[in-house]
Amino acid sequence: MRLLVVGAGTAGWLTAASIKRNCPHIDVTLLHDPSIKSIGVGETLVWSMPRYFHDILGLKSRREWMKRSNATFKIGMSFQNMGTLGAVVDSAYAPDLSSKWLYSSQDPKTIFDYQYGHESAEGSLLEIWINLHNGGKYGDLLQSPFPGLADGHYFGEYKTSIIDKEGNWLLSSELNGYSYNYDASEVGNVIGELVGRPFGVKEVHGNVQSVVTEGDNIKELLLSDGRTITSDIYVDCTGFKKQLIKHLPFKWHSCDEYVNNSALVKPIFYDGSDNRARLPSNRSAMYGQKNGWSFEVPLAHRTGNGYVFNSRITPDVNQIADEYNEFLGPENKEGDLRLLQWDPGYYKQIMVGNCMTFGLAWGFIDPYSANNLAHTIQMLQLMIQSGDMDRLSKNPNFISDFRNKYNHRGFQLWDNVEHRLESVFRMTNREDTEYWKIMKDVGERNNTREWVNEYVRERDRMTKFGNKSMLHTYILVAQRMGIKLDNAPITISEETEKRFIDYFMKKKTENEIKARNSMPLKDFYKFFYSDEFPNQHI
Repeated sequence: MRLLVVGAGTAGWLTAASIKRNCPHIDVTLLHDPSIKSIGVGETLVWSMPRYFHDILGLKSRREWMKRSNATFKIGMSFQNMGTLGAVVDSAYAPDLSSKWLYSSQDPKTIFDYQYGHESAEGSLLEIWINLHNGGKYGDLLQSPFPGLADGHYFGEYKTSIIDKEGNWLLSSELNGYSYNYDASEVGNVIGELVGRPFGVKEVHGNVQSVVTEGDNIKELLLSDGRTITSDIYVDCTGFKKQLIKHLPFKWHSCDEYVNNSALVKPIFYDGSDNRARLPSNRSAMYGQKNGWSFEVPLAHRTGNGYVFNSRITPDVNQIADEYNEFLGPENKEGDLRLLQWDPGYYKQIMVGNCMTFGLAWGFIDPYSANNLAHTIQMLQLMIQSGDMDRLSKNPNFISDFRNKYNHRGFQLWDNVEHRLESVFRMTNREDTEYWKIMKDVGERNNTREWVNEYVRERDRMTKFGNKSMLHTYILVAQRMGIKLDNAPITISEETEKRFIDYFMKKKTENEIKARNSMPLKDFYKFFYSDEFPNQHI
């Protein structure tokens, strides 16, 4: 089977490299169209990425690709003025492990067996935390789930590294509990260099002039220099240009008019002081602004920054720019703000005829939570590890079942992220500006808080919602709002409660000691990327 990926950005190289490495018999070509430029934003990765890089891309040494991408480790996020004016809530990733983990050997190598698996009547650790927190029996100890359930929490508090100066890994698992921030303009090329080309992805340069279709299928691509390219399967990774799929009957879903649709962005480079940007942090930051929210993503050499807003609510871009420049401060005035705009929504299908789509071409709602790249890796991982991509390559008649399965799963992913974003912005206490008044009003009209609690109360979340992994988000929202979620539908035995508290206290103590004694971040990355670092292959 021949598979042609159009687009050489992050999604393009990720797709081509992942498929070729794991299905070497598939003839994979990547068409690099120089007219398609990377937008250079979207610089934070989701929590499943370390395992994906290790298992699917085979990048056992994270240091090598991280150095080339100016990447940093991300252990969590910091939220300020999001939900409640004046509130600051810091988070770290807490994998939602089954309560059976408390009765196991707790070997870090088996942690994935207990994440969303090993179903138990006593639920998961996050569910146990919700119910014990609501009961108030343990007071301030369970005020937040992160100190005892998230390995990275105290590394964020102390601003220290998750690798010590001897090169030892300090988190329980080397593939869980953290993610990465990266330079979006570099990581696609790095994946191509380290995985794509070495495993046999063919790279062709050319500009697509026209797409020739036959019914719901693509017949061929005509390039501007007169060449013709044909393939069995086409993959559109051309970003907002949607160069292939706009010629096919993909069905678009538009989000409502209250979803953000614009951003002003710019990089800010470190100068070694505390004034110019922030020195590297291990938390991405979100700030509630007057007319939306802003982000700060710390890389090894700079931060990625942006102010996300809704031009239908605040159409004056100059007003947003003035507000954002004042927020950034005069020391960060160098460089122009760049305006990005998009139509918030997604295609209900990932595949029509013989054409698939990934990345920004598939859809984009809001920069919060890196949703579109998260969906790309989830779908690629499922296609590869289930054997479906291999079956498709060997049996052309499987294409209909393949389309139906992944169109259904893809729609579930987008529907879930749409609900997640609604909870993030519309379960708010803020009424100090017109933007936040509108968000709160829409949330109340849509009963956002009630359906969040409906998710918490539901036992079989996969069947009803198509997603088991949204508890972490909803706990964060509740923490920012200062509200209690409803109890989860579980029964906690005295033994499990005791084991949970013992586990929580043990992890809290161990992780705080590790974090307090680790390297300050301001010194870490220069050392990590130097020849003096003692573990070059970590």
